[in-house]
Amino acid sequence: MAPLKTFTIEPEQKHTATVIFLHGFGDTGMGWQILSDELGARFPYVKWIFPHAPVIPITFQEGMRSHAWYDILSFSSSTPEQATKQEQSIHGAVEMVLPLIKIETNQHNIPPSRIVLGGFSQGCALSLYVALTSREFPDGGCGKLGGVIAFAGALPISAARAREIVTPTNRTTPFFLLQGDADNRVTVERGIRNTEKVLREIGFSNLQSQVYRGLGHEVRGDVISGMKEFLEFVFEGPRSSI
Repeated sequence: MAPLKTFTIEPEQKHTATVIFLHGFGDTGMGWQILSDELGARFPYVKWIFPHAPVIPITFQEGMRSHAWYDILSFSSSTPEQATKQEQSIHGAVEMVLPLIKIETNQHNIPPSRIVLGGFSQGCALSLYVALTSREFPDGGCGKLGGVIAFAGALPISAARAREIVTPTNRTTPFFLLQGDADNRVTVERGIRNTEKVLREIGFSNLQSQVYRGLGHEVRGDVISGMKEFLEFVFEGPRSSI
């Protein structure tokens, strides 16, 4: 399997942390350069990695090819056979993303606890799956991540399946779940509400969630501000009250 191509912004100062952010369906990593543009000065020690999903045929588009992390068989209820086939495709995407984390750890001496994995829409779904199923580093997984940003997406598997495959590695990792209440692609109920519910049911307790009024399936300034506060918490610790 060919390694993922990435759009990478190197840190301005000594590299001590990394953010890997996965774009949504049909996009590329460059579509999220706004994060490094807006937050790079605040986090000069962070490397920003925006991978490009491969171009693959999409079943629900009758085989038309698009940038996607994994195949989408249907946007409606899927059969057990479809769910199995889609999860196989997700597994392939996980095998592309994990090496990005391992390169940071093995080659750049950035521990998993200083790596935040995030994503938007389909990239959000993949980030959640990686965090739920990863084993300890270096035992085949990415280890306990510093944090996970899950923006405008949903778990790509059922609650029952999540209970079957979850590992304990990231159960105490901070998660930031965020979505707009005007999202016409992923409803709030299917997205942030159900995701938070399932995560809590399977033992994830360090969850922060935020619904943004009037926000569609898009990014906005207050969303980036929310991400900034989350990254400050992960990389620099909670602020002491005076």
